[in-house]
Amino acid sequence: MHTMLMLPSSALLVATLHNPHPAASLTAFRRNRLYMTLNNQSHTNGSNPKKKPRILCLHGKYQNAAVFSNKIAGARRKLQREYDLQFLDAPIVLPQDQDGDNDEAADGESATGQCADEENGPRSWWLRSPDEKTHILVREALEYVIRHSNTQQIDAILGFSQGGTLATALALSGAFPNLRCVVTAGAPFVAEAFQEAATFTQEFGRTNSESLFDVGLRIPKFHMAGETDALVAVESTRQLCEKGGNGTFVVHDQGHLFPTRSVRVQEVLDFLAKHID
Repeated sequence: MHTMLMLPSSALLVATLHNPHPAASLTAFRRNRLYMTLNNQSHTNGSNPKKKPRILCLHGKYQNAAVFSNKIAGARRKLQREYDLQFLDAPIVLPQDQDGDNDEAADGESATGQCADEENGPRSWWLRSPDEKTHILVREALEYVIRHSNTQQIDAILGFSQGGTLATALALSGAFPNLRCVVTAGAPFVAEAFQEAATFTQEFGRTNSESLFDVGLRIPKFHMAGETDALVAVESTRQLCEKGGNGTFVVHDQGHLFPTRSVRVQEVLDFLAKHID
């Protein structure tokens, strides 16, 4: 039996988790910290404003919304000319820890602090079990994003590392009825994420005679992997692409990051334009 986490959005709620990071906590944000929305303005065409398509952006483990936004600043500035970007903070606050799959420290920079600050510390969407054999709190991560997103208004999901795996699972879950496409970078295949997505589709029902999971498999996905990525193997991202359905797989010559070089950003822009516009 799965337990739905009831996280009020008005106050700061912290619950201690039993996990390999004893200082980690699950947090519900005050409403004004939930999203950081960038360039939330519409195109204007005479007297008829045109609303920009909306992209939900999901950061990697040991990052947060603000850190991810800053990390991809070069890509973000180009993306926000055409799209509204919404950066969502993950619910789990982590202690400062340079061990393990640390997405923020992967490029040699320190994380965001000693995690004494609940609002600005490093975060995670889910965790590994104490024996390191499985991932835990995956369903809660899907529920959290669905609950704190206007699912009817999301046109695409962009995710880095753990956030990219989550983005793919959300596409398969059937929870975003108007989702057009997904973009990921440095994202590993996590079996539990696919299992929970399949469970969600069973709960949401079917579209005519087709399962929502099958509908999600058809959503176009663009997966980027780093040739020198020391945290997520290229083959793991390739597996995510193969099992996620309708995927385009690209290997770049950098490491564990969301590419911001012009040629890669243009590939992302072309992909989005093809499937959203």
